[in-house]
Amino acid sequence: MCVAVKKTFVEEIKAIEPNLTDVQVDTRLEREFANWFNDYARDSGNVDSQIIKDVASGPLISMVTYPVYFVNGGDCAIRVPSSTD
Repeated sequence: MCVAVKKTFVEEIKAIEPNLTDVQVDTRLEREFANWFNDYARDSGNVDSQIIKDVASGPLISMVTYPVYFVNGGDCAIRVPSSTD
């Protein structure tokens, strides 16, 4: 699917700007593909998989962090060493 979707993107931008060089196409891929793919995946009929649609929309906006690691089944709290000046 990735190669086909990338090809669709390249064909669309070349239809709009047919004189783009390969370097310019690569630059557009780097800069615009993620937003284009989000729109493409959300458009009805292009992508059936909900997982692909979720990935295309990017990460969740909020997150929660915890100052603890679980290593081999045990937990380890993170402590900042005290200064001994």
